Amino acid sequence: MKSDQTKYLIRFLSFLLLAGCADLSEIESHSFFEKTRSDNLWSAVTGFPDKQDLAILLPRLHENAITIDIPTHAGDALMPGRWLKSVDEAYWDTEVGTAFGDENLDRDWQVVSLRIAPCSPLGKRPGPEASRLCWPEVRLVWQPVLMDYFIGWTTVEAFSDDRAMHALYHVHASQDPARSKSILTDLKSRLKASNEPVVWSEDQWNRFYDARQAAMDELLNAVLGLRSGERQAQEYGTLDYRVEAFGSDAERNGFYTRLSDFLARFGQARSLHTLTSFSLPEGQNPSGSDTWVFIAFEADEGHLSQLDLNVADPVTGETLVEIGQSETVRALQGDEVLVDATGDWSVNAEKLKQQVVLNREDQGRLRERINDPNQTLVPNTSCASCHSFNDLSFDFHNLSYLQEMEITIAPRVRKDVTADINWLRRHP
Repeated sequence: MKSDQTKYLIRFLSFLLLAGCADLSEIESHSFFEKTRSDNLWSAVTGFPDKQDLAILLPRLHENAITIDIPTHAGDALMPGRWLKSVDEAYWDTEVGTAFGDENLDRDWQVVSLRIAPCSPLGKRPGPEASRLCWPEVRLVWQPVLMDYFIGWTTVEAFSDDRAMHALYHVHASQDPARSKSILTDLKSRLKASNEPVVWSEDQWNRFYDARQAAMDELLNAVLGLRSGERQAQEYGTLDYRVEAFGSDAERNGFYTRLSDFLARFGQARSLHTLTSFSLPEGQNPSGSDTWVFIAFEADEGHLSQLDLNVADPVTGETLVEIGQSETVRALQGDEVLVDATGDWSVNAEKLKQQVVLNREDQGRLRERINDPNQTLVPNTSCASCHSFNDLSFDFHNLSYLQEMEITIAPRVRKDVTADINWLRRHP
């Protein structure tokens, strides 16, 4: 596509991004808009999506920061206070205690990155099943950011406490969201109830694929609309901070305005399906405390329920170990439940040894396996294992910040982005 055509398309998609946030009754009154939104516009742009489209890394800012109180189009806050309260209280009976709420105010929390997953796996088995049973998703990474912070020997411009939250949202096409949600709910309930292959009629599968394609097209059209019409396509090809965030004031402000509208549309509380978090205990000293706790929640229409953490067999989908409601680890030292579960010669213990990182030897032995989404899905390993492959053993960040350092891009994130781009090339 020629350069001027690309710029026109991106400007047009920016209009769609804003218009797409209207109520369905308003959308239906514009037949031209309804027709164009259903078109697969994103696939007409050469090289889209690229790495910065699917992993949006944000610098920590005074201005333009995406904070908890940004309103969504449903009228709720992007990070409702009740969610923060639920996460805080879930830590009280762990080694974190009350530190999550005591050391950070609600206003400290910012979105520091986003991941756009065109088709995130729904089941527990990697490979062909995961490629087929998947759904478009938006993931927000939240972290407390302290500006002009004194850390004991100097003042740094921005400091991030060693805790984070990941909020995961399903995407549904706005043309018929109720039908789309019903189809997805049915599939997820079948996957949850049994490890056997899903049995659907041809008509049911066609409805699933049609609903998924409509949701994916709408999401990727909106993602394309985040791009600046003044940027060259190749500038989005490096997994790094989003290029517009370092442009002119006008370009930066325009990007954050579009991003806020994007999140107001796709980050509604009723669309959240999972929220995860990890935190260190009191003291803001990761290497000194050498303790981190991971927890997770399931969401239903904006209401959180804490989940039990499990590890599933990547071949059968069966549960190998039940960790409990929290996973407590130290640098290259796994949760005691996992250590005990791998301490015998049982079949499950041997399988588990191939799926979780408990020490430095495991880190080297399992690096390729755990970081490869074609071999390991999130349910097939422990929370900490996915976060254990950064250069610093006490850096558990996947796409967020460790104290005053630059953002951490974990090996798993790099592999996931590449896998998503490859998936789209096979499923245009």
